[in-house]
Amino acid sequence: MNEPLLARLWLSGGWPRSATLDAEGRAFAIVYPGRAGHGPGPDLRGAILSRDDGSLLTGDVEFHVRASDWMRHGHARDPRYSRVIAHVIWRNDLPGPIARAPDPAVPLLTFELSGIEPAILFHRLALPAPPCAPTHEWLRRQPADERVAFLDRLGDERLAEKSLRFGADLHAVGAEQTLHAGVCDALGYSQNRQPMRRLAEEMPDVVARSILAAAVDAEAAERALFEALCLAGGLGHSLDGGHPGAAQGAWDLAASRPANRPERRLAGLARLLARDRHTSLLDRLITSFGGESRLAARRLEAVFRVDRPSDHPIVTVGTDSPRSIDYWLGHAAPNRPMPGGTMALIGASRARAIVANVALPVLLAVADQRGDDALAAAIWAIWPSVGAPGPNWILEEMRDVTEGIHVGSARREQGVIALFRRCCSERRCDLAPRCEARRTG
Repeated sequence: MNEPLLARLWLSGGWPRSATLDAEGRAFAIVYPGRAGHGPGPDLRGAILSRDDGSLLTGDVEFHVRASDWMRHGHARDPRYSRVIAHVIWRNDLPGPIARAPDPAVPLLTFELSGIEPAILFHRLALPAPPCAPTHEWLRRQPADERVAFLDRLGDERLAEKSLRFGADLHAVGAEQTLHAGVCDALGYSQNRQPMRRLAEEMPDVVARSILAAAVDAEAAERALFEALCLAGGLGHSLDGGHPGAAQGAWDLAASRPANRPERRLAGLARLLARDRHTSLLDRLITSFGGESRLAARRLEAVFRVDRPSDHPIVTVGTDSPRSIDYWLGHAAPNRPMPGGTMALIGASRARAIVANVALPVLLAVADQRGDDALAAAIWAIWPSVGAPGPNWILEEMRDVTEGIHVGSARREQGVIALFRRCCSERRCDLAPRCEARRTG
């Protein structure tokens, strides 16, 4: 027995309640077995189980051959597994319930499949692998131009919704800090968003700008801010090529690709903020508007790209030192070169993601707060020209919706994501909005 076979059994569906008893002997019905997880974390997401009294449990599913694999794989301390409701195993080799993060006192439901009647198991394994259920059939039947208009409208709505969320932060901490925190969050990716959010609080925009202003020149400003960011994030050891410090435990390094290591993201953030140290990032974005929409979209993207060495090499600290930003273009960690050579600290794809998910929503909230109709109009005009960040697992899952149409803009990609988040992630595709396309904003 192995985990893929366990997953196949679980996903085959139609189990009688007598076959899905947890370790305590309670019967559950599998209403929805869950959808495939992507990246680090549980194997399945969004499963729905029904108790005997008809109440529902919603959460994630993890497969293991033995129950003890949960601890062996470190899931008990990993907050990504905090929503797991079903631990599906072949054999239970533990004397009692297992713990999960963040509350070890909350036990998991354990389903031991080796106790199911062999005839049922063999019958299930003899069946072909369950196909993916067709979803959003009503949308797939629509002509391509109608699907395009529908997804673009959802993309407009998603931009407006993000702007409203940022607007609440705007009133609490100001526009510059809201933008700063949003950029930090976006540079954390899925693995390190929490520590990047904390870093934005430890090193707020006003402190970062004071460090930049106090430096004698641009190169010293860049280096000073990078060192301050590393120290605030508990990564000061990286500057000396030493061993990890205790504070580094907040960062998820095991699941991060070499290119996404936090040291590289902090190096990119330092260079991004130090490029024009006497002008706030917010003002730099606002001055990027004007002229033809596609050119303005490229200027916005260029604000966030950090993909080449400094025009003015640092003399006092050379590129062979972890204190240099240029060092991190070619390294994933101290004394650990990037596997494929030099790589952007903030590449085109991540820059476009920051524009779509942070810059434009924050600017739209700023325009609303200031009553700046001209800025709001400029944002809506540029929105269709912002490039899509690139392939992701949601686009892959929604490929039947996008068949025959081009998802080359962030607007349309955000529309696909909005459709998935609203209904398809829980297989409620027939509840998707179907009203006529209209302009939002």
